Amino acid sequence: MIMLLFENAYRDAYANLNKKEFPPNSLDPQVFYFTDEGYDPILLPGVAEQIRKDIEDINHAESAFMQTRIWNYVLTGPILDKDSSERCPIVIRLQLNTANLDDVTKERILQKIKEVNDKLATGTKHPIIYIPTIRKIDIEKLNAAYDIFRQKWIKKPSFLEESKKTAGEISKIKNKPKHSLIKGLRKLERA
Repeated sequence: MIMLLFENAYRDAYANLNKKEFPPNSLDPQVFYFTDEGYDPILLPGVAEQIRKDIEDINHAESAFMQTRIWNYVLTGPILDKDSSERCPIVIRLQLNTANLDDVTKERILQKIKEVNDKLATGTKHPIIYIPTIRKIDIEKLNAAYDIFRQKWIKKPSFLEESKKTAGEISKIKNKPKHSLIKGLRKLERA
């Protein structure tokens, strides 16, 4: 009985100590990692690896030796929107290489995409949806875009930019030299 109470107290203390507070209007912490230093969020390694494996499987649909059928892939969709739900999809746009793309190859690729579509991302309730296209992915038309291969933002969501600006303004206030505050207090005393 005492051991059970100790385990519960230990578990609760550990959960409270290691719980990170995430700001409202932020990205899902089950999909993105937020650094303590305040850098841009990064896609979690498990989710990124699952997407890379699915891309590799789609590339192998044509042949085990064909590795260049998908030229580019970008994470977009409602997962990058402000206040997204815990079940909203992670959309991956795929740009296909059209060289030597015949009807049989198209069918194989589409069949493979159907097999990997709607699987839940590792550790989340978010389905991953792959959308193939033969056209270049137009980043300007997207609200936000994340490059999974390079682990960098191509186009950040607007609310991430806003939160970074407000955090910068707060840090400027915190880092204001003390002597200017003292001078301001002296001016107030004289008035």
